Parts: sequence; C-alpha cells; structure tokens
Amino acid sequence: MKYRINEIFYSIQGEGKYTGTPTVFIRFSGCNMNCPFCDTDHSAYKKMNANEITKEVLRLTERSPFINVTLTGGEPAMQADEHLVNTIKFEHHGLVTVETNGTLPCPKNIDWITVSPKGDTVAQCDELKILVDCEKGIFIPKVRPLWKSYQPIWYDDVRKTRDNVNLCIQMIQEDPSWKLSLQTHKLIGIR
Repeated sequence: MKYRINEIFYSIQGEGKYTGTPTVFIRFSGCNMNCPFCDTDHSAYKKMNANEITKEVLRLTERSPFINVTLTGGEPAMQADEHLVNTIKFEHHGLVTVETNGTLPCPKNIDWITVSPKGDTVAQCDELKILVDCEKGIFIPKVRPLWKSYQPIWYDDVRKTRDNVNLCIQMIQEDPSWKLSLQTHKLIGIR
C-alpha cells in the first residue's frame, strides 16, 4: 500500500497534552472536510509505503528511539491503517499518536487519539481539542476523554485571535476541567 504523504518532519509538539514533546510528524495529504484554516496543501504529496515512512522516522529519531510520532493531516484516518502503525512500532519505540477530525475510525493500535471534532461522530478519544472561533460558535460532542482543551483559532487579524483566546479563558474559568491549548509552534515560529 502507498500512502499520500505531504511531509515528514521532526519538531516539537505545539498543541494539547504533549505540548513541548519532541515529535516526528507524518502529515498525510487529503481530507474529507474543507476547513478554511487548514495548514496542509493537499495537492502536494509523495507516495510512500510503510517501510519508506518508517525508514524516514528512524532517520529523524537517530538520537532517541523514544521520540513520539504523530500522524496528522489533512485527515490521517483516511489512509493510516494498522499495517502502517505496526510497521512504525516494530522499529520505533515512542508513542504513535494521531490528530484527527473524528469523522472516521482510527487504527486500533494508536497510542493516543486527539480529536478536533467537525461533527457529532466522535465515538472515543483520549484527547478532545475544541477549536474556538467566536464567529462560528462552539460544538462539544458527548464523549469522555482523558484530556480536554479549548484551542483558539489563530487569524492574521489580531483582534479576532484575541477574542478567541479570551473566550477560551472565560470558558475554562467557568469549567476548570478544561485546559487551554495554544498553537505554541506558531507562537515561537516553528513548524
């Protein structure tokens, strides 16, 4: 099987529970949604098999076999399967996580599932990340994750971004079981 891979890169996780953790990102090309804030160019990709992807992960993690691997996109659940995850896990010893919109099932052998829901289809997840946009409203599905956070949508318009951050803070103060997730990688200027 060949997977459409937009890019594979080593960076720091900028969002959610694992913020600040060294991570290799495998960005899949293609999605079943059309979100205006998506940061993936779906027309750009290279077809790679599971062994080629794993070889690149190992090259990027030579210093430590315990660096996390995150499947992201686009929508990784459109392509990622148990074969790919098992191939990575057989050679690499870090967690394999996924960032998904929750509309499609993920492989069962994923270590941590982060869902940023785009509808009421989320059956289960470890982390629920609600994107907050004052102008669009907020939808929270009925799931019970281990970790839940509000993440403000970032705009070029500083005022709109500030309004989204302020709304997140207000909601967290009203229900302290939620955390604030900022896109740290954007704040410090890394991928």
